[in-house]
Amino acid sequence: YKTGKAGSGAQFYNTSWLNLGNRADQIPGWLPGSMTHPVEAASIEDVTAIHSGGKLTAVAIKYSVAMTGAVIHMVGDKVIGSRGQERDDLVTMDTYDFYDASFEKIPAAITNIYFNSTNAVVADATRGSGTGQYVIVEIATTSDAQFVHVAQRATVRTNTAIASASSTIY
Repeated sequence: YKTGKAGSGAQFYNTSWLNLGNRADQIPGWLPGSMTHPVEAASIEDVTAIHSGGKLTAVAIKYSVAMTGAVIHMVGDKVIGSRGQERDDLVTMDTYDFYDASFEKIPAAITNIYFNSTNAVVADATRGSGTGQYVIVEIATTSDAQFVHVAQRATVRTNTAIASASSTIY
């Protein structure tokens, strides 16, 4: 429905009191005056397969921005609502899917997720700890894939950036 307040920020949902062709007909997400969005779009820049004992043990996913204050959910976590509150339902899908060089899905269970400034595993890293552009996803799999593609299945948010879920495989 149309709001009676100027500057609500979505096309066709701004005040009906403004003339069409003015701010009432701006693209979704516009902000009045000199305001700007406090977050920037983040995207995956690189993916590195990490091996130990000849098996794939982790995947390092490099984002275009540092993952400061990021929260990435794992299966079994409580779903966090849009206002930051925990809900009663649980996350049922992994945040990432992994594919080999032939784009065949790698059966894998995510066991830990944390952040690093390089594409390397951190021994005994606490889940969600660290900072940097890399999200390190430790996995349990029997795969020995040397090259790994990633599909991000959930939105990743930080204090300053958002990386939307995508069916694109990197």
